[in-house]
Amino acid sequence: MHALRKLGPREHRLGRDVLLALLDCKGVDLPMASTLLRFQVPTVFQIIDRHAYRAVFRLAYPLSQKSRPEDKAETYFKYLDELHNLADSRKVKFTDLDRILYVFDKDLNGFL
Repeated sequence: MHALRKLGPREHRLGRDVLLALLDCKGVDLPMASTLLRFQVPTVFQIIDRHAYRAVFRLAYPLSQKSRPEDKAETYFKYLDELHNLADSRKVKFTDLDRILYVFDKDLNGFL
């Protein structure tokens, strides 16, 4: 994880190996892995869950526990790309977006 701290904004794909290693741990799925990454380097990684994903893409979260780790990584990286675009267009701090989106979706869609 120490190498991750050297990453800058938009360099999230360079953390692919760490993400895949986390996903390989028993009991760790993408939301938990993204949480661990976010708390290590919040300027690079943000938390993904079904609420935040749905708020960004207006689609249901496409992954399950049985999804391939590579598919999870690609979905996560596309999500982070979109968060950067959203932060730029809305003039919001990237580091705040995961929490904002979570609350937005829960207000809009409830606990579904």
